[in-house]
Amino acid sequence: MKKLVYLLFFTSLFINGFCQQSQQPIYMRLDTCWKGYFPHKDQYVEYLITGSSKLHDAYHILVNPVLGLMITFSDKTNFESNIPILEAHKKWEVDYWKKQVKNITVVDCKDLYEGINNTLVTELELTSDNPQKTLRSCLIGVAGNDGVFVFTFSSPSVLDHELIKRFVNSIKLIDKTFNFIDIQNEVIRLKNMDDSITRNRTNR
Repeated sequence: MKKLVYLLFFTSLFINGFCQQSQQPIYMRLDTCWKGYFPHKDQYVEYLITGSSKLHDAYHILVNPVLGLMITFSDKTNFESNIPILEAHKKWEVDYWKKQVKNITVVDCKDLYEGINNTLVTELELTSDNPQKTLRSCLIGVAGNDGVFVFTFSSPSVLDHELIKRFVNSIKLIDKTFNFIDIQNEVIRLKNMDDSITRNRTNR
């Protein structure tokens, strides 16, 4: 983990400050991936993004030339309150896209989140008036206290389900207010792990 201590903070993060309720994602560079932290009030989500990804800004990542990732938070006040929050968010997203495109196909991707609590993964195929212009999106919702942490993979071609499944499995919802100390502790933990591996190799 030679590139471990490589933190990327975005200008607008400093402008908004950590006193704001909606905080922007923060990223730490590891050898093989980016580690993301997405805070919202008294919770935050951790996740890993494949190493070849390029960060456009805090919310938009180019995973590869034909696959993008958008990160948002949807407040629960947007949804119906008489159904579970993840189903309500899914319905809200689908209803929006029905007004924007000619055809929409909705598929529940249980194989991508089976056994994982508080997570729902849905694939949307969106077709405009031009059949050649089809967008495929994989909507990942993680239920929080005040709404849904949303990760949307999109591609004009085939979605990489294996990559998305690895991403889903990397997600951790932490029930406490985010603090920079959490990153500092992670840096120390990973550095100690790297030093231990290096010592073991040297002693062989």
